[in-house]
Amino acid sequence: MLCAEDGQFRVRGMFDAEHRVPDSDSFRIESEDGEMLLSQRRDATLTSCSPTAVSGNAPSSVRAYEATLVVLLESPHRDEFELSGGSLVPSVPANGTTGSALASRLIEVIRSARRLEAKIVKCLPVRVVLCNPVQFQASLYAVHHARLPKKCRAFLKHKVWCALWSVEAIRRDFLTRVEDANPHWILNACVEEGHLNWEVSSFLANNIVDVELYRTVHPSSRWQHPSWIPWCKRVMR
Repeated sequence: MLCAEDGQFRVRGMFDAEHRVPDSDSFRIESEDGEMLLSQRRDATLTSCSPTAVSGNAPSSVRAYEATLVVLLESPHRDEFELSGGSLVPSVPANGTTGSALASRLIEVIRSARRLEAKIVKCLPVRVVLCNPVQFQASLYAVHHARLPKKCRAFLKHKVWCALWSVEAIRRDFLTRVEDANPHWILNACVEEGHLNWEVSSFLANNIVDVELYRTVHPSSRWQHPSWIPWCKRVMR
């Protein structure tokens, strides 16, 4: 993937179509004794089930749901890929610590916004779709394997993510994927570094006008800290 050409290093193949991590139907928010409960994670790529299926009309392979919450992450990292025969094989969004943080604290984050909590409670069970605005590995971990200093890795990831996001085809593909998920609510948990979180929120606010949009921080950044107070805020248009 890393090639030397004319005295410069170039990354090849990282952003080919086969290296996209697909969005996934991962959780259900259900009711237990009158309280919201997040079901055990069961990932299914959205291409394998109908985004319009609801309770009573869903194929047998799709768990029933009445509404959809789309949780936006950022871009897949090392845990979202497996190595097979020296090649990167995409898995599903939010593996590893990010997925653990989502499983343990998503309900708390929802409860921090009373309006969102009240609406979700009325629509249980609710499907939780995990979606990366950029489906390629912006961190380039497969190239450097964390051999760069931490600050350099963060700078590189930010620059690569922004370069990919600047491509209109990627932004339009992201918008299509979100619309195809038919969300009732969107929770933007794109990492809050610089302008990334607001960049994605602004894009959605300008292009999807009939879906309530909320924002918070990325699960891998603070959700796992016991001292972190869960929050999400509605993005007003």
